[in-house]
Amino acid sequence: MKRVFASKDRSAIEIVRGLLADEGIRTTVFNEATGSVLGDVPFFLAMPEIWVLADEDEAPARALVERYESGALRASLPKEPWVCPDCGELIEGQFTECWHCLEHDPRDEPDGRCEHCGYLLAGLPLRRCPECGNPF
Repeated sequence: MKRVFASKDRSAIEIVRGLLADEGIRTTVFNEATGSVLGDVPFFLAMPEIWVLADEDEAPARALVERYESGALRASLPKEPWVCPDCGELIEGQFTECWHCLEHDPRDEPDGRCEHCGYLLAGLPLRRCPECGNPF
């Protein structure tokens, strides 16, 4: 395990943890509940820290953290409205995910089926029907 990020800002910890998870990088957070000892120990010993579980994930995790800290990730987000490639919905530029696709996910329903071919989609890991290839 390798430490890749630390911050007093709990929201920064959650943002970076989410960014790493989106890239498939497994992490753990140390010192997550140390707020009660602040003042008794130096802050840098009690700051929440994100550690990657696999050593081979250290380099890509550090690169992502560097992009986050530099603001490059924010700059790469779309500023103009964009069209969801899966459902065709027009999405405002500040959003990175389609609200329509997130709102309607047949995988969450026990009898959720593909609108195109009727294949049972409940519990599948991908947002694409394995039978017909239709995105949902």
